[in-house]
Order: sequence, then C-alpha cells, then structure tokens
Amino acid sequence: MRQLPLRNEWLWTIAACALLLLAVRPFWGLTVDDALISFRYAQNWVAGCGPVFSCGEAPVEGYTNFLWVALAALAMLFELPVVTTMQVLGLLCGAASLGLAARLASRLFQSPVAGIGAALGLAASPFFALNSVIALETSAATLSVIAGVYFSLELPRRRPVTAGVAWAMSYLIRPEALAFAFITGLYGLARGLLLSPRGLERSFLRGRLWPTVAGLLRYSGGFLAVAGPFFVWRAIYYSSLFPNTYYAKKGKLEVLVPHNLELLWKHPVFWVALGIGALFALALRRRGPVLY
Repeated sequence: MRQLPLRNEWLWTIAACALLLLAVRPFWGLTVDDALISFRYAQNWVAGCGPVFSCGEAPVEGYTNFLWVALAALAMLFELPVVTTMQVLGLLCGAASLGLAARLASRLFQSPVAGIGAALGLAASPFFALNSVIALETSAATLSVIAGVYFSLELPRRRPVTAGVAWAMSYLIRPEALAFAFITGLYGLARGLLLSPRGLERSFLRGRLWPTVAGLLRYSGGFLAVAGPFFVWRAIYYSSLFPNTYYAKKGKLEVLVPHNLELLWKHPVFWVALGIGALFALALRRRGPVLY
C-alpha cells in the first residue's frame, strides 16, 4: 500500500485540530466544581496563605493536580481571568494531544495513515472535546500520558532520562501517573532483557543485563529529579505521602475494586474484546515496539 507523505499527515493533524475547535463550541463556558476547588487553592496561594483551601487552617491537600493548581495560581498572579485562561490552556493541551497521538500511532504502526486515524478519532470524540474546555486538568493529563508513552517506547536504551522526566511531569498533573511510570519501568526491564541489540552478539551480562540496569537507573533518576522534590515538599507541608482524597476514597475503593473485578469475571466479552484488540495490534505491526 502506498504511504501518504509525512506532510499530509501533518495537514490531517491540523484538520483534526480544526475539527476539535468545532467540537468544543457547545461546551465552551462550562466548568465543574472540581475546577473551582483547584482555583480556591490557587487563590489562597497567591494571597500568601499557601496552597490551602481556607486561610488560617491546617494545610490539607484536597486536590490531586498540583501542576494545574500552580498554573492557575500563576494566571491569578498576572491578573488573568483564571477560568478562561485554564479553558484555553486545556484546549491547547487537547490540540497538542492530537498531534502527539498522531506521531505515536505512526511510530507504532510505521504508517502515517495510523497517525491520521488517531488524530481524527480523538478529535471526533465529544468526551475528549468536553474535557478539553471545562477548566480541569484532564486534557493536560492526557497529553502528559501520551508524551510519557511516546518517549518510553524504546526503553531502556534510548532516552531513558527524557522518559522519566515525562512521567514525572505527568505525575505532577495526576497522581495516577505514578502507576503508569512503574508499569513503564517493568516494560523497560522486559524489553531490555528480552530484546538484544541488532547485529551484536554479546553475552547476556554485557549485552542485556548491564545496559538494562543502567538505562532503568537513568529512567528512575529522571523521574526522581522532578518528582522527588515534590514528594519531600508534600511530606513536610501536608504531613502526608498522598493527597487527602486518597484517604477519603480508600474505603470506597476497597468495595468498588472487588465488585468491578467480579463484574469483569462475569462478562467474558470484555476479555474477548481485549484479546481481539491485542491480536489486531500484533497483526498490524511491522517492526514497531508493540510490547508496550
């Protein structure tokens, strides 16, 4: 099949951004109460009380999007309209997600057509459009996860520090990225031990183990260089290792997780669909890093 020129891929990505602009029109001006919680923390931060919900009270981390709160505080510091500013920032993150998703799909399947499909598919999603303009961090988190995956595809041998930094930035936006970073480390470990460098006949120790360990150490170093100071600051300022919402929802999770797993077990169609998707990805691959 004749591949489309790369410049056409970017033209289609621009078209996807235009489609996103049309898709967000019905949702522009909408916001949710969670965004207002973040803005309350940002407002008190700018007022000199620190990132707290109420001035004069003991610090409680009632948000899960530190970097988004910091950006909102920066907007307030420059006296910008915070809701509109964060909506515009969310829209920009959504548009950037389209471009990076296109590049990621093109790399995975080694075809610009896959990238075009990824960009247009995201842009056509009303859910994606809604979450790009409600002043929450959702689109920024989406962009950060796509970036983390993009830079992690060739772990542990290429760009391990960049991958670690990307996941650390994602963690500062949403704490769930810590789990993604750990899974990515496992991927790098498996890829490093199972895939040997092409054209090089080396022993397991020199050819796979040591390069894998060195790459993962650089990956961890990149993550900790960015996220480490935040861990320390949180432990000192909030006297906690996790956001307060984690402790508030922990009991609910202990009930919901087993219940959802039971539902998945009772409905095997989910696993069938997952298996078909995995086989489809393997069938479409050429030499892309589909192990991720």
